[in-house]
Amino acid sequence: MILGINTASSTTELALIDNNNPTSELLLYKSWKSDNNEATILLPQLHEMLKTLNKSFQDITELILITGPGSFTGLRIGITVANTIAYLLKIPVKPLNTFQYWWLLSKNQETTLDNKALLIFAGKQGVYISPTAEEIGKLYSLEQADIYLNENNINHIFGDLTNEQIAFFQSRKFHDIKPSLGDTIISNHTLLNDIKPHKRPIAPLYIKDPGITTPKP
Repeated sequence: MILGINTASSTTELALIDNNNPTSELLLYKSWKSDNNEATILLPQLHEMLKTLNKSFQDITELILITGPGSFTGLRIGITVANTIAYLLKIPVKPLNTFQYWWLLSKNQETTLDNKALLIFAGKQGVYISPTAEEIGKLYSLEQADIYLNENNINHIFGDLTNEQIAFFQSRKFHDIKPSLGDTIISNHTLLNDIKPHKRPIAPLYIKDPGITTPKP
């Protein structure tokens, strides 16, 4: 059974997928608006999902993890939970960064547009822009992002933005693509099979440096 975890987005997601058959099947999916409380919600929700399916943690054979960029509070919990489960069960973790995930969502939910770009929240005054599925996003202020979109004639945008940021880019069409981790894993199972699992603990990709320093002795 595959466990999918996404705590890198404004919507937190858990998905359990049966991968014992040639065609994968979504067993159970839960999502909720992140309120920086994953520390108290994530594991209880996962435990409840397993209980509903009459499964245990030992039934998990593979992890697919969204690694960020994402906010510090939510992302560190998801990464820690995934690394801990993988270590205890000795199972592989296959990482997808936030840009890869949202481009897969776009492929599943949106018709092809030549002049669209992915925008990801990077603080109230910043966004990452990924102009194609092959490119990692670069960080821009909102004003810089607007200039970039104008210079590249990009009239369609999608991604994980606040309502205020969507309003800032109101001269462009925002395509409201919804997170759907379970369906994305199933629809792209062949592609995800080709991702090499990490043997070491996965490192989170934070939106910005959390500012944590090592205590002085």
